[in-house]
Amino acid sequence: MKLLQFINVLKDNLGDETTNLLHQIIVRSKEEVINKNDLYYKLQRSCDVIDDRLVAGLYSCEDIISENFENTDNLFFYSQLLFENNEIEKANKIIKSAISIGASKPKMIQFYILSAQINLALQKYEQVLIDLENAYKIDMEYKKILQTVYIPKFKRLPGLFINTLPKSASWYIRYCLCDGLRIPHGSLAGVAGIFYNMRIDPIMADRFVKYGNQVVQVYIAPVTTNLIALKRFNINKLVVHVRDPRQAVISWMYHIERNISRQELQNVLLETKIPYNIYQYLSLSMEQKLDTLIENFLIRFVNWIDGWVNAAEDSNWDFDIMLTRFEDMKADPKAYFQSIIKFYDIDLSYWHDENVNYNVRRNYRKGSTKEWRQILTNKQLKIANEMIPSKLFNKYGWEY
Repeated sequence: MKLLQFINVLKDNLGDETTNLLHQIIVRSKEEVINKNDLYYKLQRSCDVIDDRLVAGLYSCEDIISENFENTDNLFFYSQLLFENNEIEKANKIIKSAISIGASKPKMIQFYILSAQINLALQKYEQVLIDLENAYKIDMEYKKILQTVYIPKFKRLPGLFINTLPKSASWYIRYCLCDGLRIPHGSLAGVAGIFYNMRIDPIMADRFVKYGNQVVQVYIAPVTTNLIALKRFNINKLVVHVRDPRQAVISWMYHIERNISRQELQNVLLETKIPYNIYQYLSLSMEQKLDTLIENFLIRFVNWIDGWVNAAEDSNWDFDIMLTRFEDMKADPKAYFQSIIKFYDIDLSYWHDENVNYNVRRNYRKGSTKEWRQILTNKQLKIANEMIPSKLFNKYGWEY
């Protein structure tokens, strides 16, 4: 068995408990009464212990499938793992086998969506449409996915990298671009904590560059590790979208109260070193909350904006960065999105204006540009203005 060979290789690096667990799985897999799918889950859990789920999971699936090829759950999991491991052609073959065998309607939807993702990576756009149409026949909700992933004339469009300051209409930008270009939104980063901890994921970055045809909207900070990762994967062209940080911090105040869980809010308070627990913070007045956020959090927005301006101007990095403003998008959204299309050298014939609802509200607030004038006290405004470098006021045309 391949799994036994794998364990022999790792035996010297594993603790006794984990090694014994893996051996038990092998022994039990010989018993005909044991459910092979249950065995896969047990091995997956044991592999989490050794922090090598992907490799061990591949060995496990390949071995179990050889004994029970018609188990579509195993075929689906195996195809997923192969796709994660960039064995795309093999993943495509396995998911086709699962689809041909068949399963319940909910599972078949999962099979078709995975097949569509694989075929998109293979640039087999006609098959992407077929997969999504099949999912749509089972569940009407997939009509939107079908419309979004449709690629006009199956032309390979570049990947659009849209990096936004939080609370600057990020989702609105993402969905308008996806609807207008009829391509899906993807991901490029993982986050441990809140937005300024976001980091580039190498596998996602590699796919973004290779296959394009997606809009990636992230909040990555201009820290050296992220800048190096962008250069490493030849992601030199990106849009950096900002908003007046005084207005953004007001939206952030509403956001952390209404849109995230209480546990996430507690994490935000801890990570930003706000000197209150969750109950103390929620009991504060609006003015007190803003005092706290301006003192402890506003500088993070300011540093994020300033860092990207510096990266755009630093010839050593040699990035092609389009700096955009929330205020311009708010004033003329159609012109704003067309400027991004031109920046990426995409012919405007690929922009489907009829698909874009420029007036839709993706958030619960109005998207004001100068609400800070009515909400911030003179003292708060003075502190905030002193935090923002004069070059940012001049560059973005923000009022004092």
